[in-house]
Amino acid sequence: MSLGAWAGFSGTAVAADELATALFSPSSVSAESFAKLHGQLDSTFWTGGATIPAWAIQPGAFFAGFSLGFERWSWVYAKQKQSETLYAIHAGLSRRFFLPWQTRMIIYGYNLWCRQDAAYWDQQPGSPIREYWTLTTSIDGTVKDEATIDLPHARGDEAGVGPSPDPGDDADNATSPQNSAEDRWRYVSPVAAVMPLSTTTDAALDKGYHSIEVKVSGTIASPDNANAKLATPTGALWMLAIRS
Repeated sequence: MSLGAWAGFSGTAVAADELATALFSPSSVSAESFAKLHGQLDSTFWTGGATIPAWAIQPGAFFAGFSLGFERWSWVYAKQKQSETLYAIHAGLSRRFFLPWQTRMIIYGYNLWCRQDAAYWDQQPGSPIREYWTLTTSIDGTVKDEATIDLPHARGDEAGVGPSPDPGDDADNATSPQNSAEDRWRYVSPVAAVMPLSTTTDAALDKGYHSIEVKVSGTIASPDNANAKLATPTGALWMLAIRS
């Protein structure tokens, strides 16, 4: 005896989107479906009132997320980007992930300990150069400005052609350009969210595959532009999605 095609498919072939709907949206299919694999927890089977105990909820039914940490040194060199308009992707803070259902909100962020090579150059009187690194976060290729981080200079040049840094500016503790001031290294922990607006929707909330990338760029002057680096000994990328 052979089994006929499942009635939930519109045709005789297996349809991935229809199977996903049956697995993750049981309210949209008939009772004789894969919804039974989820316990079919509706008014017919649950008589305990409006409150559902935690044990009756399948893990992943309403929330999904991850926390991806690393404890190995990672380096991004200025010469990897070649110009101010190019960037390097921080491998430890980038990930592709899957949402099995339409999402109401995504909360995301990362923690990162940064040891950046960036200098204050005061070789031109009245025209100092402050090098810095920039970390930008993108979801599905769209930059999220609210999660942008700037890392300031960590060392200064007091022996340049021009005068010493002006009194009171942020380079008062300037030392030799060969050294970095530890109090200028940064621990950063940006947090942001993706939520639908009243008149528009965000494709990042749709079910399916998505990506988070943290890109590294910056303004690094000569002669630093070949050897300056952003070193990150430890960090973690995380995301929490809440189902619609």
